[in-house]
Order: sequence, then C-alpha cells, then structure tokens
Amino acid sequence: MMSGNVLSVSQINFYIKKFFSSDDILRDVFVVGEVSNLVSYNKSGHIYFSLKDEKSSIKAVIFSNTAKNLKFFPKNGLKIIVRGCISIYEVSGIYQIYVNYIEPAGLGALNLAFEQLKNKLEKSGLFKEERKKTLPIYPKRVGVITSRSGAVIWDIKTTFKKRAPIVEIYFFPVMVQGEKASEEIISAINIFNVLKNIDVLIVARGGGSLEDLWAFNCEKLAYAIAESQIPIISAIGHETDFTICDFVADKRAATPTAAAEIVSCGYFNAKLKLDNYSTLLKKQFTDHLFLYKYKLEKIKSHLKSLDPLSLLKEKQNKLGIYLEKLNSYFSKNLNKSKSDLLKLKVQLEVFNPKKIFDMGYALVLDEKDKSIKNANNLKREEILNIRFLDSKVKCRIIEIFKI
Repeated sequence: MMSGNVLSVSQINFYIKKFFSSDDILRDVFVVGEVSNLVSYNKSGHIYFSLKDEKSSIKAVIFSNTAKNLKFFPKNGLKIIVRGCISIYEVSGIYQIYVNYIEPAGLGALNLAFEQLKNKLEKSGLFKEERKKTLPIYPKRVGVITSRSGAVIWDIKTTFKKRAPIVEIYFFPVMVQGEKASEEIISAINIFNVLKNIDVLIVARGGGSLEDLWAFNCEKLAYAIAESQIPIISAIGHETDFTICDFVADKRAATPTAAAEIVSCGYFNAKLKLDNYSTLLKKQFTDHLFLYKYKLEKIKSHLKSLDPLSLLKEKQNKLGIYLEKLNSYFSKNLNKSKSDLLKLKVQLEVFNPKKIFDMGYALVLDEKDKSIKNANNLKREEILNIRFLDSKVKCRIIEIFKI
C-alpha cells in the first residue's frame, strides 16, 4: 500500500509547468541548435520543429502571431538561435520551448533569410516597377533618414550645396543598426508622411557587413516604404551592398552621395543647360555684335564717301595732286623750254646778221632787195644794192670776175 499524496497525471504536469514558469532562466532563454522535423500548418499558421545538437534535442513551437512577423522561414538542417520560454504541454506531458524570436546563426543563414524574404516580397509584387512612384524633377524639400553620426549627413549636405543649394534638407536621426533600428526608420517614414511637407525621402547609411545592414532587411520596413505616399530613395551601404529596402524603394542609389545626386539631377541638368545656353548666347551675341560692327563701319565709310565736306576734301586733295602734277609738268616743260630757248639763242647769236656785219660782211641785194647768193645770173651794168649794218649803197656792175 502506497503512502503519501498520490498525484494525477494532470496534477504532476501542472506542477512541472508551474515549476518551469518560476525559473528565471527557463522563462527567458536563448537556445542555439539545428532545425529538424519541421512541420508548418497553413491553416493555423503554427510552426512545429525540433532543435538539436550532437547529443540532444528539444521540441519547439512558433505560434502564428509570432510566425507572421518572422524575418525568415526556418528549414530543416538550418542552424538558428531562438528566444523564448521553456514550459510543458500538459496534455502530452512534453516540455518544449515556446519561441517568440528567431534569427539565423552565421552568415550563411543570414543570406538564406535574405533570399527567403526577397522571394516572398517579390511574389507579393512589392518589387514591380509599375507600383513605384516617380521622383519629382525639382524637389523643394528633401527628408533624410539616417544616423546622427557618420559621414552620410556631411556627404549629402555637400552634394546638395554644390548641385542644388536651393533645396531644403530635413534630417531625421535614427538608429541604423540593431534590433530597434527598423522600428525607428519605420516611425520616421510615417512621421514624414503625416507631415506631408516633404517631396522626396532618402533612407541612408554607410557601408557595413550583412549583419550591420540587417535592419534594412525587415519585412515591416519594406511595407512601410511601399505604402509611403512620398517617393523614397534607398541608399544603403556601398555600391555592392543590396538590402530589401533597395528592391522595394522607388529608386535605389549606390551610395548616399549618389542618392543626393539623383535627387538634385533636375536642378543640376537645368544649370548645365542654362550654362550651355548662356555660352551659346554670349557667342551669338559676340558674333552678331562683330557682324553689326562690321556693317556699321561699312555704312560709316559709305556715308563718309557721300558727305559733301568729305567729297570736297577728296576733290581738294585730288586737285592738290593735279596741281602738283601740273606744276611739276609746267616746271619741267618750262625748264626744257628755257633750255631750248638758250639753244636757239645761241643759234641765233651764231646767225645774227649784226655779227656778220661786224665781221666786215655785207648783204648783196638786187633792185627789189632780194638776196643774191652767187654771181651766176648777174650781168654787167645791173644795179645792185649793198646793205651794211647801218646803211645801204646802190651800185652798178662794171665787171664780173670768176674766182
């Protein structure tokens, strides 16, 4: 015959459950292990599996209200870390861990979680280009959601100052790494949407590892970006880094600086066009000015040619030239005439009758005062006139002698 209290199965299971719930470690414990025997029920949404290591295993359950918020879906053979409380299922007397948080253990698991969420959201249509909003060409106010510290703020400010200083920048500091980062980013997006005073949003952070950027691989954040009434540019990490935010955002930028360049490209391109137009207008103005100046000089020259004073001056100049030529001609001809006159004078002097008369010669004339050059036609008794320089003598031929 047994002595002492006899407990029913229900009582003992209830006792054990109460004992488990009173233990501080078992009420909130982290357990790492490999997933096995995974069963998921679509109707209820609960997930059942076992966590095992080399020596042991423990049963685990994720209820639907937790399962729908998971970052990734566990698979058999995947090593994970779970957080929850260990208790007993009184009906079967089996103790198990009731999971309220799950994360992959190791980089490979993170990659798997990323691919799972990416495929899930892609199937839901969140990545389709047709649902994405068009960025404004000339935004007036830009909101930037990023960390309070780091080079992101400086890079974005510097880029806008160079390319579009007219744009107003509003920074909303948030955590960009850790468990609460996603919630803060979602809250910032919602606040900007409520205020409705921003034309475009930039969600940005610097580079980092997959673990560092994990806050941007959140399903809730993806839906917050998709549901935002304000166009959003994702500028997470470096050019080679990709997050879920990049796929769901209205535009993906390789870096925060690139995001600022995208937002300011309308102003920048407009400035380039204005600069080009300005250069072209200056050139055209200079060319036209040169052409009109040339035409003006021609007109001035033509008007000058038609000016009576100019014409008179020109005629005067020509007259002066002609006078010079005429003077030169007359002077030349006068000198020649003088020279010729001197020659004639000399010649006249040579033939001057006075000189002939001075030498003792006389001029023999007939009765009619015609000159007689020889005596061939003279006759005896013929009357002759002999003319001297100052007198004339009449005589008769007595005899003609041949010499």
